[in-house]
Amino acid sequence: MNKKNEIAYCPVDYAFKRIGGRYKGRILWVIRDGFMRYGKLKRAIVGITPKMLTMS
Repeated sequence: MNKKNEIAYCPVDYAFKRIGGRYKGRILWVIRDGFMRYGKLKRAIVGITPKMLTMS
C-alpha cells in the first residue's frame, strides 16, 4: 500500500501527516501559547537553520 493512501486512525497521526515536514510540528508546539518573535523562536527550536525557519 502506498504511504499517501494510508488511513490515519489517530487524530494526532492524521494531523502530523497533513502538516508534514521535520520542523513544522516543533514550531506549532512552541507557538501554541501565542505570538513569538523570530529570534526567540529560533532559540527555542534546537537545530533549526534560519532558512528552514523562514521556509516553514
